[in-house]
Amino acid sequence: MAGIGRVVLAWRERLLRLQPRGPGTLTTTLRYPYEVRQEYFEDIGGRKVAPAMLDITQGIIGRTRALRQSREMKRFGGHNCSLAQTAGR
Repeated sequence: MAGIGRVVLAWRERLLRLQPRGPGTLTTTLRYPYEVRQEYFEDIGGRKVAPAMLDITQGIIGRTRALRQSREMKRFGGHNCSLAQTAGR
């Protein structure tokens, strides 16, 4: 679960992702598309991923998703209240 916010740091407005972490909050600075240099991503599209690596990655994502959903179920008493589902209401 995460929230999005804006804050002014160093005389500039910044976009933030806020996530609860124990008694505190994890804050991550996000970038607008015009702030990202495209030359860093030019060679990504031409790479091939080995099928075994893809299977491993999909397994990790599946386990992480299941763990997150079970934590949400415990936290919200059986009601699945993920941010994606509540945003549409």
